[in-house]
Amino acid sequence: MECPVKASRLNLRVLGIYNMLAPLSLPEHIHNPFPYGFRARPAVAPGSMNWTVIERYITPSSETEFADLFSVDSKNSFLKDRICELTDDGVLVFMYPTKTGATTFTKSYLKPLIEPLLRQLVTTHTLPSDTAAAIDNGMNVLIPMPEFAQMATGIADLARELQTAGGGVLEVVYEDTDVVRLQKRDWIQWWSHQERANITAAFRKGLTTRLTTVRPGPSPVHSHQWRNSVDNFREVRLPERQQEHVSAEALTVQFIEDLNKRNYEGPDPTDGIEVAVFVLRRVPTKQ
Repeated sequence: MECPVKASRLNLRVLGIYNMLAPLSLPEHIHNPFPYGFRARPAVAPGSMNWTVIERYITPSSETEFADLFSVDSKNSFLKDRICELTDDGVLVFMYPTKTGATTFTKSYLKPLIEPLLRQLVTTHTLPSDTAAAIDNGMNVLIPMPEFAQMATGIADLARELQTAGGGVLEVVYEDTDVVRLQKRDWIQWWSHQERANITAAFRKGLTTRLTTVRPGPSPVHSHQWRNSVDNFREVRLPERQQEHVSAEALTVQFIEDLNKRNYEGPDPTDGIEVAVFVLRRVPTKQ
């Protein structure tokens, strides 16, 4: 079956997934203001949206995001939150990377750019080696990520649980996989927005560890050549008296700026990111 929104979907892509929305504020005395038997955190009035699009094309920063997706009981399921905002006959388009797609993004798009930069920053500023590992955590998230079949089962289970909880009937109009090719400027903007706080925290921890383990006294400037199959560059370690003035925030800004400027050693990746595509419709309530 052909996706009913495929022709227009390319014009509906947005940056991130509701990055700037906040849950709707509700009076404390209202325990459950929604006509459903479950709690939700809507960003707009429940039952007010005719059309909603949720899109993600890059690896999430935490496995808890997709662990919560298909749970009625979770307080952090943005999928459930968006469903409760739909009107009768309202449509929700949900696109999310499969494990295959997330693996492609991490190995072909992300790692070839960030790994050389992280090595350079760690060496230049004498940071612990685990600083880079804390930032480059994408592969850790891939392990429990679902493939398309598991996501389809999760959608079906969520629809059934919502109906049982009084959330109405949710019909799966369309389900399939698609392949999306990402532009470098787009995925870097999404990824840096998503990971900025984690990057800063990792740099802050690394700087703190360095200051507590470094020996007192002057230190000369060190320079050396680093050569491997991924990248060639010259690294210079700053004197310790200069390192003390480097902040985690400044390192984060430098890292993101360098990431935007950096080019791939070879041709840009051409492999598409596999995403699961679901079109859900809230079946009108019978009068």
